[in-house]
Amino acid sequence: MPKGHKVLGVNLLPYGHPRVQACMLGFILFMTVGMYTVIIVLGGAGQQTAYLSDVSNIALYTVFAVFCLIAPACLNYFGLRPTLFFGGIGYAAYAASLWCYNYTGNVPFVIFGGCWCGLSAAFLWTAEGVGITSFASEDKKGLYVSITWSIYQFGVVIGAAIPVGQNWHSSASGRVNSGTYIGLMILMLCGAALGLVMYPWNKIVREDGTRVRIERQKTFMEEVRSSGQVLRRNWWIIFFAPMCWAVNFFGVYQNNDFNGVVFTVRARALNALCSGVVQIFSPWILHFFTDRLPMKRRKRAFWALVYVFIFINAIWIGGYFAMARTRTDLPAADRLDVYDPGYGQLCFLFAMYGFTDATYNCYAYWFIGALSNDPTEVS
Repeated sequence: MPKGHKVLGVNLLPYGHPRVQACMLGFILFMTVGMYTVIIVLGGAGQQTAYLSDVSNIALYTVFAVFCLIAPACLNYFGLRPTLFFGGIGYAAYAASLWCYNYTGNVPFVIFGGCWCGLSAAFLWTAEGVGITSFASEDKKGLYVSITWSIYQFGVVIGAAIPVGQNWHSSASGRVNSGTYIGLMILMLCGAALGLVMYPWNKIVREDGTRVRIERQKTFMEEVRSSGQVLRRNWWIIFFAPMCWAVNFFGVYQNNDFNGVVFTVRARALNALCSGVVQIFSPWILHFFTDRLPMKRRKRAFWALVYVFIFINAIWIGGYFAMARTRTDLPAADRLDVYDPGYGQLCFLFAMYGFTDATYNCYAYWFIGALSNDPTEVS
């Protein structure tokens, strides 16, 4: 392990320490996916209807689903830093396309921005997931996931504060102003650049003394074949697919068909802020189940799954009653505002949707990280 530094009597971890690198990954997510999440949770990507968000997201996830299959080979071949940088650029392109749309109404350019974002997302999430799960030693998998996810959600909070301030007087409008997209785009570009200054992962040593990754000399095609071999050896990972499918299914309703159609712009922005705040804390509750319970890992995994299952179903049972009352054809002037009766309850519900989303995702990351310590397999 590299030695730390003492500054004003305080012991600081060195830059190459795996916890510091986990924090770096969190800040990259903070400024890329966190800012993108702000756009999404505003409902309809901040526009008057969900149509623009829907068509761009169809393009985004179609490209994402294809290129995530080759992202592991690219990550193992090119390395962590170039993959993180390339993975962050597409998010800024998506924000730029929405900024352009506010002036030109150019729908094809927004769809192109969605495609570019999907391409980048495939690489960013592969690299982030590998870093989160492989930097940690066996007994600290949940801790590292919690550190990274909490910092990422700080990005959502700070990013959501921008549209709250800029759109506070936009209660009668259905569209987010261009300054919001510009601010988010700049932060996304900074996040992509941050990926270039990560510590080389072949030099990172875990807290238990093991090295994260040993450099392998393989061609790109050998990396592609290795990815296929990993899937053949671990064919049972297919049983994890329904959980992966579900996590990207419920967010569409929450953001476009609930937040996007029920609330005014400033209420949507405030909802996004509240959702980000509770997601800072939710990983640490899960961390208690995954790392702290005095039992073997198999039992910790079981009780953590029970906790996730019960909590998600409880929130969705409450969400049903809000869903039953939702009207999707409300004009902007008739939507629920922050000062209207009943807003607090629905804002709390949306925040709890965010809480369950973080809980669900963090359990999935911990589960994957518990299966292997080899980054080439984890990817």
